[in-house]
Amino acid sequence: MKKVIAIFGAGSGLAASVARQYAQRDCRIALVARNAGKLELLQQSISETGADVASFVADLADSGATSKAVSDVCSRFGRIDVVYFAPNPMSTFLPATQVTPEILQPLVDLYFFGLVNVINATLPEMRERKGGGILVALGGTAREGFPFLSGVGPAMAAARNYLQSLQKEVASDHVDIGVITITAIIQNSAFHQSLFTESGKKSMPVPEVDPDHLATLLDEALCNPHKLEAIYPPEF
Repeated sequence: MKKVIAIFGAGSGLAASVARQYAQRDCRIALVARNAGKLELLQQSISETGADVASFVADLADSGATSKAVSDVCSRFGRIDVVYFAPNPMSTFLPATQVTPEILQPLVDLYFFGLVNVINATLPEMRERKGGGILVALGGTAREGFPFLSGVGPAMAAARNYLQSLQKEVASDHVDIGVITITAIIQNSAFHQSLFTESGKKSMPVPEVDPDHLATLLDEALCNPHKLEAIYPPEF
């Protein structure tokens, strides 16, 4: 049976590169995200590789919608062998002095609870059959806090801590976990596209990176049981 990867937070940047990477391995692809229009475009693009691909609309901040999406993917493909989780950014950064519980709640619901919901819905079956993979992409502020760049960082930091613990707990079940932490602008992503204006391209204090390169780094982290996380840029 061909393996199935479910991409939660399917978009035009790294998620698309991961999808194509697994399509080249003759895997079946499930795309999950909130925006039906963007999902359709990505599905059309991936289908051109010849892969069996389907899309599912779901808000990953909604636990009920996430559970239904997992159920729908399994109904379509039979099972999920690999999970990729990296929702598209839902907000901009803000100073830590302006952070409130009300601001953090939707970020935690998406980036932390959303991840936990996806893993809770897929991990038991992976552990039962002794095999599976979990891929996660995080922003650089999950690893280190920077002035005036708070908000999403604390939510992603919670997810990173959770994955550090989880990797050690499921290793004996042959469930591999790979994380990539990125302090860069991913080419072709929605954020990267937003930098282009009529007057030109906005300058940013961090480098740009090819998502295909990130997909390779993420895959290397997944395949190395002694290394949970890849960091880009490596010297950051």
